Amino acid sequence: MVYVNLSLEGSIAADKQRGLDGDRTIGPELVTTKWKELQSGLDPYKKSFGKLFFEVDNSVREKTPHIIRKVLNVIVKWSKIMPKNKAAQTWMKNN
Repeated sequence: MVYVNLSLEGSIAADKQRGLDGDRTIGPELVTTKWKELQSGLDPYKKSFGKLFFEVDNSVREKTPHIIRKVLNVIVKWSKIMPKNKAAQTWMKNN
């Protein structure tokens, strides 16, 4: 799982910029509510995905492509490993 995170201030600014660009906007109040909900709900995902949970800090957008390339390299390497889980092996055999 790749979770792209942005600070609350950055999220509000991005929403405002979308509105200025003519796209949809939800306003700072709803951005704040949704941002807080997302932040508080991350732990179950972190536990479920373990070392395959990647949080990308998008606060400094110039750095994001470099971070994404690193994440992509890990995911590509992982995707080449055959699953050991019996249910996954059975599904792959039958599909």
